[in-house]
Amino acid sequence: MAGKEIRIYGEDESAIKIRPYEHHAKYYETDQMGIIHHSNYIKWMEEARMDLMEQIGLSYKQMEEMDQSGIVGVLRVPQYGSF
Repeated sequence: MAGKEIRIYGEDESAIKIRPYEHHAKYYETDQMGIIHHSNYIKWMEEARMDLMEQIGLSYKQMEEMDQSGIVGVLRVPQYGSF
């Protein structure tokens, strides 16, 4: 993923560079038609959050010491149909 880093602070070599999280879907995350089940999205967001924390050097222990229990978000998945 070289060249895909995003600078989030500073313009010189001291800038914090964050690379985008990429997840490649596994066969077991799909049904027989190759459709990914929506329940995987939450797991992937947690993986992305942990990747970001690792990149910026932040651990759960440090977050707890700052009285932060974690990053909370809202996930809205559109419903495309019913069976």
